[in-house]
Amino acid sequence: MKDLDLITVCQGIVAVKDNALELLDDAKILRANGKLARAYAAAYMACEENGKLSVLLGAATQIIIGRPVDWKSTAKRFRSHDSKASQFMGLANAIPLLESAVKQGQKSVSMSEVLFKALVGVNVGPMLFQGRNASLYCDFVDGVFKRPSDVVTSEMVDRMIHAAEINIRAATVLACDTAEATAEKLKERTSAQRHDSIMDSTREFVDDVYANLPPKQEMVAMMKKVYARKASTS
Repeated sequence: MKDLDLITVCQGIVAVKDNALELLDDAKILRANGKLARAYAAAYMACEENGKLSVLLGAATQIIIGRPVDWKSTAKRFRSHDSKASQFMGLANAIPLLESAVKQGQKSVSMSEVLFKALVGVNVGPMLFQGRNASLYCDFVDGVFKRPSDVVTSEMVDRMIHAAEINIRAATVLACDTAEATAEKLKERTSAQRHDSIMDSTREFVDDVYANLPPKQEMVAMMKKVYARKASTS
């Protein structure tokens, strides 16, 4: 992945969106037929596939505003499980807040609240890969061999399918049926000023949050607690 033009990147965006939707459909079919472990695996992979979209959209944005793309970093993030998990959980947490605001006719939404929810998702995302493995492979846990069917519950599956649905809705806002139409839509919505404003706001928020973070172990424990509470009420 190096020196791609906008149309090629948009071909990737369309392909990723379409494949994520197919994986989500597979997950729903498996869920309906009681294949919970494999349904979870397919739903997780749908989410992770969607996680590639943010990476490709970032590259497309840089091309449109005429700035160099770090293709080495782009390729690494495109293939990184942790990166993709962070992207899809960030969106899964933040998008419902934006959708709710639109539904209620609000003219604005708290950027800090959106970014905080996204940040929680970004940190929780990589923790979910263990669940993906547990849905595919037997493991030795607490002195006992466990099959995926022993571990994956219907609640876990439904939460992951829900996360995939949120990501698909976000994907269809920008990704059209063709690369050319997607490129035109992105060009209409993208400007250097808008990009820089969003990036500056995000950096300021993240810098402020991370300047006051507790030690890493406490942070991980807190994120797990937040995710567990969210899961128990979904």
